[in-house]
Amino acid sequence: MGEKGEEGMGGREGGGGRGSRVPPGSVRGGGGGGNTRCRRVPPVRVPPVRVQAPLPIPVRVRAARGGGERREGRGGGCGGGIRGGGGGGGGGGPGGGGAAAAAEGSAAAAAGWEEGVQAVLSRVRPPVGPLPRPPAGRSSPASARGATVPGGSPRGRARGPTMTRLLRLLLLHLLGPLAPGGQALLQVTISLSKVELSVGESKFFTCTAIGDPDSVEWFNPQGEKITSTQRVVVQKESGRSRLTIYNANVEDAGIYRCQATDAKGQTQEATVVLEIYQKLTFQEVASPQEFKQGEDAEVVCRVSSSPAPAVSWLYQNQEVTALGDNRFAVLANSNLQILNVNKSDEGTYRCEGRVEARGEIDFRDIAVIVNVPPAITMPQKSFNATADREEAMTVSCRASGAPKPEIQWYRNGKLIEENEKYALKGSNTELTVRNIINSDGGLYVCRATNKAGEEERQAFLQVFVQPHIIRLRNETTFENGQATLACEAEGEPLPEITWKRVVDGRTFSEGDKSPDGRIEVRGQPGKSSLHIKDVKLADSGRYDCEAASRIGGHQKSVFLDIEYAPKFVSNQTIYYSWEGNLINISCEVKSNPPASIHWKREKLALPAKNITHLKTYSTGTKLILEVAPTSDSDFGRYNCTATNRIGTRFQEYILALADVPSSPSGLRITELSQTTAKVSFTKPDSHGGVPIHHYQVDVKEVAAETWKVERSQGVQTVVRLSELKPNTTYEIKVSAVNGKGQGGSSKIELFQTLPVREPSPPSIHGQPSSGKTFKLSITKQDDGGAPILEYIVKYRSKDKEDQWLEKKVQGTRDHIILEHLQWTMGYEVQISAANRLGFSEPTLYEFSMPPKPSIIKDTLFNGLGLGAVIGLGVAALLLVLVVTDVSCFFVRQCGLLMCITKTICGKKSGSSGKSKELEEGKAAYLKDGSKEPIVEMRTEDERITNHEDGSPVNEPNETTPLTEPEYVALGGGRGGGGSATAGWAKIGNRLSVSGFPLILSFPFHLMRYTVAGET
Repeated sequence: MGEKGEEGMGGREGGGGRGSRVPPGSVRGGGGGGNTRCRRVPPVRVPPVRVQAPLPIPVRVRAARGGGERREGRGGGCGGGIRGGGGGGGGGGPGGGGAAAAAEGSAAAAAGWEEGVQAVLSRVRPPVGPLPRPPAGRSSPASARGATVPGGSPRGRARGPTMTRLLRLLLLHLLGPLAPGGQALLQVTISLSKVELSVGESKFFTCTAIGDPDSVEWFNPQGEKITSTQRVVVQKESGRSRLTIYNANVEDAGIYRCQATDAKGQTQEATVVLEIYQKLTFQEVASPQEFKQGEDAEVVCRVSSSPAPAVSWLYQNQEVTALGDNRFAVLANSNLQILNVNKSDEGTYRCEGRVEARGEIDFRDIAVIVNVPPAITMPQKSFNATADREEAMTVSCRASGAPKPEIQWYRNGKLIEENEKYALKGSNTELTVRNIINSDGGLYVCRATNKAGEEERQAFLQVFVQPHIIRLRNETTFENGQATLACEAEGEPLPEITWKRVVDGRTFSEGDKSPDGRIEVRGQPGKSSLHIKDVKLADSGRYDCEAASRIGGHQKSVFLDIEYAPKFVSNQTIYYSWEGNLINISCEVKSNPPASIHWKREKLALPAKNITHLKTYSTGTKLILEVAPTSDSDFGRYNCTATNRIGTRFQEYILALADVPSSPSGLRITELSQTTAKVSFTKPDSHGGVPIHHYQVDVKEVAAETWKVERSQGVQTVVRLSELKPNTTYEIKVSAVNGKGQGGSSKIELFQTLPVREPSPPSIHGQPSSGKTFKLSITKQDDGGAPILEYIVKYRSKDKEDQWLEKKVQGTRDHIILEHLQWTMGYEVQISAANRLGFSEPTLYEFSMPPKPSIIKDTLFNGLGLGAVIGLGVAALLLVLVVTDVSCFFVRQCGLLMCITKTICGKKSGSSGKSKELEEGKAAYLKDGSKEPIVEMRTEDERITNHEDGSPVNEPNETTPLTEPEYVALGGGRGGGGSATAGWAKIGNRLSVSGFPLILSFPFHLMRYTVAGET
């Protein structure tokens, strides 16, 4: 591309291949160039010229296109070349620089033509020499046309050999390919050299062959000769071949060759590059796409283009790769993978394709539907019914899933439809079986189906007959053998049989196995067998067979008896004794059947007639050998033999001479105080063959001669010493004692108790007492080696910071009562203990009094126990009786005292007379219907509060008549000259004295008495 001329005085320099750069102000125009920015002008058509060759070859030659921009004031036009040759001539115009500038521009255009022709010819034959350039100063006709000089004087058309030169070039072009012999060489050209097509577009290419070709053929990018098809068509005519590709696809891309061959077999070819690009195309993009929950879903979105597109997936306007869920992934084939897809993944996903090179974008929205397989909920799976009772059974079957499942019922593989027997409700979610008979029993299948799959559940209807066990028998086997317990039952339906081992309560059902695999249950409904292999003794005993169905059950027991050889129970085979000490050697045997047991020594059966210090005693499964050793010969080996029909077993026992224990070791004294110490030691290495009974601890003061003996509790190796003296040195030793005697003592150790000191601070805890008091309990503490003499208690209010109040308590007390405290007040307490050496550090304690109670029952018996209340009541009753009796004696000459007096004095007549008067008065009183019985008149409140729970006690009042009062005469007499009779009578819990009313009431309400009489 030539450079653009700079702006001159009278015009602008045009761009061109030959135009040279001119200084500013120049009037010369630049040479034209092959500028793609130039606007096309109609080509200059040159009439075809036929050239005669030795072999007549009609050649049609068109002049190369050329032309410049036809605008005034522009220096250059576009030169046309066959392969993009030289530029057009410069054109002069108003202010363009005159004829000279136009001439130079034309020369440049001519040079461009020359180069273009040379470039074409160089491809078909060796290049010819350079064409003669037009003389300087001459311009081409195109450039000279219409040129004017700067002075504005017109100038005619430029004259010169421009046309002649063009003809020369044309002749060179036509005659150049001729062979030396005069024959034209082949030349092949294609109308286009490179083409870009979109998939689906159509295009044709024209191949022209010059030089009398015999054939012109097209070859595809794979090198295969192209023959016409419905989509790819080859059309041939004289010297030309047209290749047409309809509805192009990506596979059509490549380099296509057009090859011409002459009669001599010489070939020439030309090529055209076909590039196919595919627009964004979505294939197999279905929406919606459905998947089954739980599977790995692959959402298909096939996007194609050339170049390959970049595919991304969006969900809810966000790329799935940004969701932070590693279940989502874009596969290599651009599909979206969702691992373990679930219902929450359902929604609309966008598949978006982009071609960055073209800025092309397109998308498809795909609805993803997650189908959930049916999940059946059947609340009840088994039903009981009794045949021929017009009973009905309704079974419910509900299913969830997406889409909503369809429910159907089946029985014996056949679909159940609604009829007189069956009723279906609620979209088949409920099945009712009417008028159940025996044949209705069995399985009913609920099947739920949707796109994601199907699920079934079964309901079982049993039409029952009471189960009954018909076969069961006891079994006997041997240890380590095998046993089978069989149980058979009948019923409708056949019952299920389970086994229960009674010894441990373990149950076995059909198909069950024990953890060790020895016990297994096999069978079928109505029949079951319990198989036991490698039988052990623990397997023996009672087994229960239970046949059960929904209507009931039946149970029977069977016994498994295991026979085995004798087994010795005791693991003790060594016994210890000494001369004169009686000992029992026990030989206990288990066996089935029972075994006979014998003692032997050196083949001599025991007891022997001539041996009196050896005896045997039998206690069931145990044979005891009693030995009273008299000499060393009685110690040694003894043999126990047990025999039954399964086998014989032997057990050897050893009677060894016992000894006293060895001495303990590791004696330590810890936790020393003024009066106590803790002794610990290690048990002896040998117990002498006889168990240790206890340990003996001997302790004494260093200067003393007598040891004080302390015994351990059993065989504990820790002994606590007490009642020691403060600040005193002691000696201590320990020995072990067994049945034979006391063993040797340990090494004597010394220890010293602590000196007497002040006591430790007391430990206290408190709790509110009755009223405004607080109880502080004292826990016994370390007294420092001297008895606690007293406790000093100081206390005061925390809230008011009053002065300390002090109280002293004897040291033998275990609690302290603080009195006259204030409600809700907080208190702080200091308690010190004192012995003869001084006072302990004070113990600090704080507490708060509770709030004042809403009701306080300050009664006479507040704070007294039940026993005290009863005692006071009895005493008060006796006092009242005495006072009343004395009063009656002096006032009415009656009562207990009067009776005693008369009895002693012998005055019986008066007593009988008064009794008669009492009876007459009673009769007269009851006979007079106008009189109401005398009832209790109160001077206290009508309603008396119960002292235990606060509830009112309803007592008789003046409106409550006493019906049928019972009077018991105690004594009588006249007083005051009246006719009324008087006497004591017990009425219920009252004491009535006829003659005058009297109310006696006591606050504790244990018993009330009333003295009543006629009014």
